Amino acid sequence: YKGADLAIDAVAELRRRGVDLRLTIAGDFWEDPAPMREDLATRMLADVVELRVGYVPDEEIGSILAEHHLVVAPYRSATVSGIAPLAFATGRPMVVTPVGGLPEAVEHGVSGVVADAVDAVSVADAVLAAAEQLDELAAGAAASSSRWEDVASALLAVRA
Repeated sequence: YKGADLAIDAVAELRRRGVDLRLTIAGDFWEDPAPMREDLATRMLADVVELRVGYVPDEEIGSILAEHHLVVAPYRSATVSGIAPLAFATGRPMVVTPVGGLPEAVEHGVSGVVADAVDAVSVADAVLAAAEQLDELAAGAAASSSRWEDVASALLAVRA
């Protein structure tokens, strides 16, 4: 449901267009990652797509985010994603698909880009759009980051 295959297909599309990029897919996999590794090798993408299989401890998330310019969440279905606050806290804009609460979490053109559809070409187009305005989106992402003080103030305002 998280759309790792869409992300890989988007990388293939961008490479076809002559875009130089790399993608890291990090986290637990519900299925055996061996077929995905074979697919990457067959499509000659293993040099630009890194699979970091397994739980990512909190102390490693920051360094993974620091190594990349964007966080791509090409979900096929979702309610919300816990990665948005982490991405924004490190000033990383997001590219998301238009599912669940993701379009509400990512303000299109401010803190990231919402793809037009849930398909690889739309995700690739969104990545290119985000890359073209990376500095502005990074600033918007950092400004979107909620601090605990902001969350507490919002909760207190609701209770009042």
